[in-house]
Amino acid sequence: MMKKALLIFAVMLTGLALSRGYAFANTSIRTEVDKTCVAPKELLTYKVVIESTRRSIPAPHIPKFTSFKIVSQGQATNIFRHAGKLKTRAEYIFMLLPKKTGRIRIYPARVTIEEKSFTSAPLDIEVTHACSSQGKRKASPGSPQLKEAPGQEEAPESLQGAPDPDQPQYVL
Repeated sequence: MMKKALLIFAVMLTGLALSRGYAFANTSIRTEVDKTCVAPKELLTYKVVIESTRRSIPAPHIPKFTSFKIVSQGQATNIFRHAGKLKTRAEYIFMLLPKKTGRIRIYPARVTIEEKSFTSAPLDIEVTHACSSQGKRKASPGSPQLKEAPGQEEAPESLQGAPDPDQPQYVL
């Protein structure tokens, strides 16, 4: 009788350990930017994406943006079924304006779930005037064309930095 109780306890303990490990094995964090080269007054979109089989995802530790000014930020959480399993996806989005030129490193974001930390990769962004011609938004077919006012060489600052739908977004 004692052996049977001990066996049941061992099976329950193993099941608990596996279920906790299952949550670890199915959690990921990554960071994305819409471009890796931006002009000095151009906006950069930085996104932290966390996916997990857990229903509730804690807020991540976001790196300090010492070389950027945060212009806007937002967050979205979606819960959905994928391959018959419940998944949660949380996105934290930041619109950043560079404060200086040169190569800027954005350090990793991190999230801790059940005492286990998950960390993204760092990102390197080049801020230079040479990027301004690459970073200008192209008009998509069917969209209104932006016309420059006389004496104005580029779009107003408020229109710069929008992601180009024809360009790939970089996932690192």
